[in-house]
Amino acid sequence: MRPDTLPPDFYAFMIQAARCPKEALMLNNLNVRGISVSPKLALDSIQHLHPTSHAIKVISQLDPNPAAIPCYLPVYGTLHFVPMLLLRTQHLRKDPTGMLSKTTKATLKSGAFLATFVTVYQYQICMHRQLLKTGLIGRWNSKYLYGLAGFICSYLSIFIEDKKRRSELALYVLPKAVHSLYQIAYSHHWIFKMKYFEVLMASTAMGIIMEEPDVLSSFVRKIMFQFFQKN
Repeated sequence: MRPDTLPPDFYAFMIQAARCPKEALMLNNLNVRGISVSPKLALDSIQHLHPTSHAIKVISQLDPNPAAIPCYLPVYGTLHFVPMLLLRTQHLRKDPTGMLSKTTKATLKSGAFLATFVTVYQYQICMHRQLLKTGLIGRWNSKYLYGLAGFICSYLSIFIEDKKRRSELALYVLPKAVHSLYQIAYSHHWIFKMKYFEVLMASTAMGIIMEEPDVLSSFVRKIMFQFFQKN
């Protein structure tokens, strides 16, 4: 609902991983806030996506104020295999079959986690559209719907991932979530602008990591050891 509060590179990664056109998200963002969506803007947003004739027909007949906008492995492979090749060379030489098997399994689990996350989220959103289409629910398209869908798909998919990776994922997304919440709160004038907020967040995160190194994987600890040694 507020992609402008996220780091551009992280938002671009989310778009690529979800295979969801950012134009569709922009239109949905306008729709949720009650802003009219012109059919021309909707058509222009899908032209580069090689739309089917059915998609063009649906979009061209789109109401300016619709109830809702219609629905329309590599990452984790790098994450698991590159560290093995760079930091676990000796283990790879001693037991190549075991290491490759273990890394492949971890890659498949991480890929399944991400695929399940995206699939469950999209299924919920499209199910909402179908309920609107059949008239089983009224014209309701609240921004809180997307937050609830995100919570549900996170809860259902996180248990697919390896236990050791769950804490890493939490540490990865938590600072981004806090930063986004801060930006939203500031834009609504709920809080004042904090000078050097990014520095404060980075310092807090590093303090937590230094005090609780056990929450990190052995790979991350090895990386940090190269920079900070035992300190």
